[in-house]
Amino acid sequence: MRELTRPNLSGALEAGRPEGPAGDLKEIVEAHAAWLRNRSQGARADIKLANFSGRALRGVDLSLAILRGVTWLEGDLTGAELTGAVLERVDFRRSTLFGTILMDAEADHVRFDMCSMRGLNLNGARVDNSSFQSARMEECRLTGAVLNRCDLSYAMAAKAAMQQLRMFDCALNGACLDDALLYHARLDFCDLSGISAAGANFSAGRLYGCRSFRAEFPCARFREADLSGSAFGRASFRNCDFRGANLSGGDFSRASFQEARFDEANLMTADLRGADLTGAWGLTAQQLMQARTDETTTLPNGTRGPYVRLSGAEKPVRP
Repeated sequence: MRELTRPNLSGALEAGRPEGPAGDLKEIVEAHAAWLRNRSQGARADIKLANFSGRALRGVDLSLAILRGVTWLEGDLTGAELTGAVLERVDFRRSTLFGTILMDAEADHVRFDMCSMRGLNLNGARVDNSSFQSARMEECRLTGAVLNRCDLSYAMAAKAAMQQLRMFDCALNGACLDDALLYHARLDFCDLSGISAAGANFSAGRLYGCRSFRAEFPCARFREADLSGSAFGRASFRNCDFRGANLSGGDFSRASFQEARFDEANLMTADLRGADLTGAWGLTAQQLMQARTDETTTLPNGTRGPYVRLSGAEKPVRP
């Protein structure tokens, strides 16, 4: 299993510690607005090593702005427009970004830790080496976004729209993704340990090389998803939909699959030792023979494994 590399942001931000604001913020915004209206007038906002901590800039249009080494602790950017902005070594910790728009933005070494950012729009953005630890980002939008080596541990992202999201080497341990939409999303070498993803939709997505120890996925949908080569030890998949999914080579030891559905799923060499398949349906004898079961596996009919051909244990007992 690939070792997760968490972004180290503290040193990078300390290197650009601002001493004071770079010009008057109001003047910068006005000049930028003029530049957006007519590129021959005004001046594009290109802010370096400034400190705007505690400042409010609600609903302002900073599309295509450049912020480098900016500290904006406990600020308020509610409804602000930063489409296509470039953010490098920016510190937004504990700021309010309700409905802030960062579509197609480029962010590197940015800190969103503990931000209140319900409805944040990151569609199409590229985010590298950044942190969203304990951020409140319910109903945020990350459709088509690319996140590399980011830390979203303990982030609250219920009902987030993450279709076609790409994540590489990211930490989501302890995060909440309840009812999130992740179909066609691709998560490679990510840490999903301890997450809650009740009712989430991972259909047609890919979770490759991920680890997800003791995660909660009740009623989640994995239809035609690819979970091959990932580790989901002791995870809960109660009432999940795995129809047409690829679980080959995955570690599902001691996981719970009670009442889950497996029609046409690929279980080749999937590790189901110690797993609970009570009431699981759609399984065939061939599927269970291809998987790894042992005496600690609970089969669909409630009996103990390992699965034996022609035993009928693949058929759940219905009341």
